[in-house]
Amino acid sequence: MDDAHRGRGKRGFSLIELLIVIAIISAIVAIASVSYNTVLKHARETAALAHVQTLIKAETQYYAMNRKYAASLQELSPAGANLIPDHLASGKLGGYLFEISGNADTFSISANPERHGKSGDSSYFTDDSLVIRHNEQTAADRSSPAIQ
Repeated sequence: MDDAHRGRGKRGFSLIELLIVIAIISAIVAIASVSYNTVLKHARETAALAHVQTLIKAETQYYAMNRKYAASLQELSPAGANLIPDHLASGKLGGYLFEISGNADTFSISANPERHGKSGDSSYFTDDSLVIRHNEQTAADRSSPAIQ
């Protein structure tokens, strides 16, 4: 047998072999996608918690300067007291919606996922007690469990 006839019919892959490889790659991509989304959601929740802590510090500083708590994010923004960055003052950051309210005696801060289950599972709440509370089913409030 000469070299020209050797390997005839053995070129490339069969259709079944290609379909098996595509199925395996698809399964790997699906698993990686779920893992990636879980990691991304956890990162958003961690960032939201850090932003709540930033807002607590800003409210405390605002109170020290004005003898009252800020009633809105705009009062803490660069256009106001310049205690938080513009991207946080917008109230929407990293898949979370942030709200504050305040008066002469008290304040409250809430952070809720834009799309519960997609951008985050946990909602956060704090007030002048400075205890950060969370809830995974509904919006967190004063009765939600404290973060340990």
